[in-house]
Amino acid sequence: MNPLRPAIFLACVASLACGTAGAKGKIGFAYVSGTGCQFGCDIGLPVAKGSVETVLLFGPPQTFEVVSSAPTVLSATRTDTPNWAGAATVTVTALEAGTAELQVNDATGVLVDEIAVSVAAPASVRLGEELPSGSLQTSGVALSLDGGIVTFEARALTARGAALQCSTGWSYSFAGGAALAPATLEGSSSDSIPVAPAATGASTVSAHLGTLTGSLAVTVTP
Repeated sequence: MNPLRPAIFLACVASLACGTAGAKGKIGFAYVSGTGCQFGCDIGLPVAKGSVETVLLFGPPQTFEVVSSAPTVLSATRTDTPNWAGAATVTVTALEAGTAELQVNDATGVLVDEIAVSVAAPASVRLGEELPSGSLQTSGVALSLDGGIVTFEARALTARGAALQCSTGWSYSFAGGAALAPATLEGSSSDSIPVAPAATGASTVSAHLGTLTGSLAVTVTP
């Protein structure tokens, strides 16, 4: 268990995640932006170059500042002050490939804790329906016309196929027929697209990230 204040620990338990402890073990860090990260995602995942992410800090001082050890790689801005549970958020922007220490200092400028955040350039993207295993089904997706809204998830990958944290910068397009239509789902983020079956037939949904595109062919059945 991370050596966090009791209030922080209770907040972590309530959210099912305490984050990853920093190098000094005094603060927990977790991504809270992107699909599936409402309760915290592993900050050990590299950020895709160009993406803007929200990092939750568990247990920072009431008055603190956040800095990046390599501001040309990763910029960092404090978003708010610690709430009743002692958690606060920081916005980080991935600028160039490399590694930076996300550092939390107290009011006097003394380092309280830090954690390494890596940035990598995405080499490909995938779009699919998340399976119970956590992987994406990227082919053979069939939906029922009366099945309701389904959310497809977009993921950015390195040249070796490793996943990147990338919750911003996405856009989507539809082609090949009117079988699917974009839908609205409260709480969805840029790295996912809710769709609704609109007619029987086939349609293709594509996710775009910069010059990269990942497409998903979908069949809608009666």
